[in-house]
Amino acid sequence: MEGLVRIMTLNMWNVAGPLIERIAETRLWVRMLQPDVVCLQELVVREGDAGTHWGIWDGLGYELSFCGVIPFGDAGEFGNGILSRHPIAAENRTKLPGLDKDENRHVQHAALTLPTGQTLHVFNTHLNWRLDEGYVRQAQVQALQSFVEETVGAMPVGSQPPVVCGDFNAPPETDEIGYMAGAVALDGRTVVWQDSWRAAGSGEGHTWDNRNPFASTDHEPRRRLDYVWVGLADPTNGRGRVLHARLVCDTPLTGTYATDHFGVMAEIAV
Repeated sequence: MEGLVRIMTLNMWNVAGPLIERIAETRLWVRMLQPDVVCLQELVVREGDAGTHWGIWDGLGYELSFCGVIPFGDAGEFGNGILSRHPIAAENRTKLPGLDKDENRHVQHAALTLPTGQTLHVFNTHLNWRLDEGYVRQAQVQALQSFVEETVGAMPVGSQPPVVCGDFNAPPETDEIGYMAGAVALDGRTVVWQDSWRAAGSGEGHTWDNRNPFASTDHEPRRRLDYVWVGLADPTNGRGRVLHARLVCDTPLTGTYATDHFGVMAEIAV
């Protein structure tokens, strides 16, 4: 093991609320934390438009891979983004099943070249959001797993395990999250990812929390919705071991919260 990579995930809450103030808050968190990779959901981008998230990462040292999904009214294109301090060698995407509740959800992939020479495959997604749509999310996590397997193939011993980040809109006790963690079979199949919070976090880790005024107006229960998943650590060198996990953007540094979600940052051995 030669070092670590810091990976952060955060739902950006589209252009709702006091956007300019929220952007400033998010930039301050990123400057303070210095993550190597940032996976973002609910980005709204229109080239040259400061009333969207366009250009908010200028000067912070990141390369952007953007996965636009649908038009967001007249404001721009809505989707997901991966920011990386490491070169993005390849990128692609796939649409996730929506069943009878099709919200045009996608999973985004970027292959990053680490200083070690290893390739880190990062996947970023945002699943259906309604509380009663667990059956849709169950189909989506299975499709997500299939996309990961098709993308990375049979990785040789010693490789850097892949990472899946995003807003899964489901707490740990649900079947869709149990499937990711290897505790629940869906359609007769199980998979195993490391939940970075369970591996190295402390406390409940709620990312939807009513102490955030942007969340409390929805009158929903506090719960953990946002995840950094890591493939099983390589037994020969420890690559992929989760060293630390913490909540981020969970307190207002400038007087306002960054979004209606809190984020998660994990440190992973490389």
